[in-house]
Amino acid sequence: MSVSPSPQSIEKCRKFWANVAKKNGWYKEPFYVQVWADSRGEITDSVSFDGLQEDIVELIGDFAHCASCDIVIDLDFDKWYCDDYNTYCDNCQ
Repeated sequence: MSVSPSPQSIEKCRKFWANVAKKNGWYKEPFYVQVWADSRGEITDSVSFDGLQEDIVELIGDFAHCASCDIVIDLDFDKWYCDDYNTYCDNCQ
């Protein structure tokens, strides 16, 4: 199952990019960031730019939704199985 990045880790990225924006004259409030995170919630990359209108969190990796409970399954790390048509998490096996 995937985990979203913590608000604190997103704020750390926001602080970094806000400093860059202030030094280069494009800081404005509210200030938004885009982050990429793995299924464990670890941020692997981030960016900000003048045109962002909201925070964006992108999960990276191979994911599927469980056909029974609709949770997000990380196909690289979670236990899962599939039949001829659907993918299921380990809990719905």
